[in-house]
Amino acid sequence: MHYTSVATTHDEISTPYNATFLTAGPGAAVNNVTLQDNCGIDLSDHLSMMYSPRAASIALHALDPAGHPNLVCTFNPYVL
Repeated sequence: MHYTSVATTHDEISTPYNATFLTAGPGAAVNNVTLQDNCGIDLSDHLSMMYSPRAASIALHALDPAGHPNLVCTFNPYVL
């Protein structure tokens, strides 16, 4: 089993943000990704992650790495 978990450093619900990350169990592989890794302009918080082009590209890459090899890095604001 392969799992991908996406977190944002601006999360105001899951604190600390890395509490979102998974630990692989026997026979599992986990890819824990922070939205801001190599993309400091994505300011997504807990609510605006669902509108993040970067979060979508991470999910698509996890499902089909060959079809979606590149991660998007665009500005996405936080919700006030």
